Amino acid sequence: MSRYISGIEPTYPDFHLCNPYYGHNLDTIDCGLAELRLPQGATPREYRVRGDSAAINPWVFPSQVVFGTCTVTVELADAEDSSDTVWISPDFIRGMANWVLEQCVRKPGRLGGFVTGNLANYRDLLLAQYLVNPTSWHHAPVSPAYAFITVTVSGPWEKIRSPGEYDPAVPHQLARAVQQAAMTEPERSSVRSKYQNLAKSLTLAALDTPRSSNHRWTRNPPGLDTMTYECDSKLGVPRPIDCIQIAYSQLGFPSDTISIRPGIDKLLSLSK
Repeated sequence: MSRYISGIEPTYPDFHLCNPYYGHNLDTIDCGLAELRLPQGATPREYRVRGDSAAINPWVFPSQVVFGTCTVTVELADAEDSSDTVWISPDFIRGMANWVLEQCVRKPGRLGGFVTGNLANYRDLLLAQYLVNPTSWHHAPVSPAYAFITVTVSGPWEKIRSPGEYDPAVPHQLARAVQQAAMTEPERSSVRSKYQNLAKSLTLAALDTPRSSNHRWTRNPPGLDTMTYECDSKLGVPRPIDCIQIAYSQLGFPSDTISIRPGIDKLLSLSK
């Protein structure tokens, strides 16, 4: 018998997103039964990474379970296909899936969506890479130890690209987290300036990645030399976080909601 696992609320900067791109009017019973087919266990298990289509083997990422009209996909975003492994509790993955069920599928509209895990480690890697080489900060997959996990609940009628690599909400959330890290550095320091530049670059990567496109935001992201600083005319002399906020408000579907941190939802306004 499958044990019930309540939804695990993401810890900032991790977040969840409900969006019709991942399905709408989903069958709540099918999705609940799909979640019950995920592996169980509180003890961490070893997972390998295989960089092709969703695997039948539940201990290999990406993995996928389907029941009726609902699909649950577990992926390690932007991870290189290597002999390295990661250790994760199966019940933690189930808790992530149930969080999407509770926040998206069982709410009005019965939308699909995804939730992230371990985004803080991925942010820290980007910060370290950018300090070493800001001109080519992210052109290759990362070690599975620094990659982040996504659990997606969707309909089965179309192939859904990995939200960790293709959904613009991810670099936007990372931009916010990087900007917050910048604010902890001494004012006018080179580290603070570099972190702020990385936040701007992540924002641009999000704006250049429509959700329905084949463009990965994690590959060849735009450099700062391509920025137009459109927010300057709107804000006078803006702070970097103000530019990020304006860009964030221009992204998404009319019915798109994203949980930035517990208790805060941002309604996105522009369909792409």
